[in-house]
Amino acid sequence: MSLEVVELFGLATVEGLPRPGLRRFGVPIGGAFDQESYHLANALLKNPAECPGIELAMASLRLRADRECSVAVVGAEADVWVNGVAVPNQSSLTLAPDDELSIGAPRSGARVFLGLGSDTGGSLITGRRLSRGDRLPAVPKQRSPRLADRPTSVGRGSVRAVPGPQGDLFDLNALVHTPFRVLPSSNRVGVRLEGSHPPHKVELPSEPACPGAIQVTNSGSLIVLGPDGPTIGGYPKAAVVISADLDRVGQLTPGQEVSLELVDHETAIRLRDERHRRIDRLAKEIRLAK
Repeated sequence: MSLEVVELFGLATVEGLPRPGLRRFGVPIGGAFDQESYHLANALLKNPAECPGIELAMASLRLRADRECSVAVVGAEADVWVNGVAVPNQSSLTLAPDDELSIGAPRSGARVFLGLGSDTGGSLITGRRLSRGDRLPAVPKQRSPRLADRPTSVGRGSVRAVPGPQGDLFDLNALVHTPFRVLPSSNRVGVRLEGSHPPHKVELPSEPACPGAIQVTNSGSLIVLGPDGPTIGGYPKAAVVISADLDRVGQLTPGQEVSLELVDHETAIRLRDERHRRIDRLAKEIRLAK
């Protein structure tokens, strides 16, 4: 082992790729909330694409290395220090024995992903919550340069969605023009939005729900389901966030204003495919960089 959790304020969990195929058993897909940051962190370290790391949710973390190892810090903008000296984020770095890595709470955005230089990522149990005293495997890796001019979803207050299964029960035009604010109770299960949308008395039997589903509660507030969200639910689903914008939802911060933009299914599919190509291209360029 090479990294010890010395100090942790907030939530940090081990996350990786989503786990598809288990929803029929009631198991959420899980995985990193910001999948782009997850993939780019592994690319910076030239890790296998499926190697898990640490997702920090509005958290600060201090780690101590007991041998040389490599890490990558990607995602929300946050201050990063090694032995008290500021270093860039959105990049990878090598720690020497007894070095201390500190990551501050995000200045912009909600989640920082910490990639670990490791060929043994399978030894990390995804979904596990970190605590003080935990030790993490990480080894030196061939690293790539800092991410440059990376388009980021951090700080953007608009997310795109398609009409949901019960969209015809609501005035979607009014929903789009209603400003919402992210509530502090938001988490990986669901991002909660409060606005002036009117309450309703719609009651439905539980039915399948997916990440990105926008549920309208009886009070009129919204819940956007995250990667750990329930697989079924009874709240009506007025809309569903498109997969291309789920990373953006993961970076919304408490108090931030957010609005919805409706697109059609063809546009959602096109944006999904464009996102996949963009991430694949960025990861390939990073891995090939000297």
